[in-house]
Amino acid sequence: AVQRLVHVHELANCAEKLGCAETMRELVPLLMPISCDPELSVRQALAEQLVRFAKVLLAEPDVKCEYHDGEATAYEVVVTRIVSVLSGLLANNSAQDMPPNSGSQVLDAASEALVGVATLLPADAVGQTVLTAVLRLAHDNDAEENRVVATQLLGSLAPVITSELCCQFVLPEIVSLADDPVFRVRKAAALKVGSLSAVLGEELSASRLLPVYETLARDEIWGVRKACVESLAKLAEVLPLEVRSSKLIPLLHEFYDDGSRWVRVAACQALGPFIATLPSEAISAEFLQLFTSLSNPSNPSASDSDIAYYCAYNLPAVAQAVTAKRWPELAEAFRTLASNTQWKVRR
Repeated sequence: AVQRLVHVHELANCAEKLGCAETMRELVPLLMPISCDPELSVRQALAEQLVRFAKVLLAEPDVKCEYHDGEATAYEVVVTRIVSVLSGLLANNSAQDMPPNSGSQVLDAASEALVGVATLLPADAVGQTVLTAVLRLAHDNDAEENRVVATQLLGSLAPVITSELCCQFVLPEIVSLADDPVFRVRKAAALKVGSLSAVLGEELSASRLLPVYETLARDEIWGVRKACVESLAKLAEVLPLEVRSSKLIPLLHEFYDDGSRWVRVAACQALGPFIATLPSEAISAEFLQLFTSLSNPSNPSASDSDIAYYCAYNLPAVAQAVTAKRWPELAEAFRTLASNTQWKVRR
């Protein structure tokens, strides 16, 4: 196993030295057998090599090679064989009968590689190849891990594919997966709402994505609600001001008072970045007080040791948002943070 692992780690280096034609003839036939290796470490190493491997092939996309199933160009090898290998790694390592977390490193490596390969391809080609493979995972009703991985990948692929494909396929899938009975799928959807909104734009985010986000923000599972908090600032950057004021500010108050400590801590961390997306006139004195109170160690919400650090870290952005005229509202928090016992807060 160690010998196989060493050889796989040299796969991309070898391809770069051989060039496209030799790589297609000598190395491409090895990809599928390696992807079925019984050792997780070998499969993970393969996934980590495939983006560089694909770059070698795409440097000369028209080079042809004869295989047992017919002739193929270097480009066709990438969009069929390499994408298939990565899709197989994703599906096989998320099998329900595997020990918990045993294949997580393979999944992470294969997911990262699939997105990396997608960035090398034309946007319209990604829809026909990579996106199709991810949609198959999303529709796997038997393996919840496949749906979790697919949700994560859909969010990552959104900036890579065309806006038309994103609206036609990615958005409806995320909306559907956000209603999945398995909370881990809903959590994955909540985490991708922010990045997806940046691609969809203001109108679609407000009309299609915001209702889904509001439902997830009140999910019965605290992990899903926490994921919503983590997406809040990115979503706020896209939505129009009136929606941020009327919808997101009340939601943030709910997060701040949530029954789960972890959601409350996440809300404290997200408060500064969210306020920074608002103009001064939309930031009420009461809302700003929520932020400045995080500097006070006696505040129950600031009991977590890192809350004061997040308050200090975000203070410049909040000060810029409220403008110099409202510095007196921040001055006391600044003085408190400057005398904090933690050196990282003072710094």
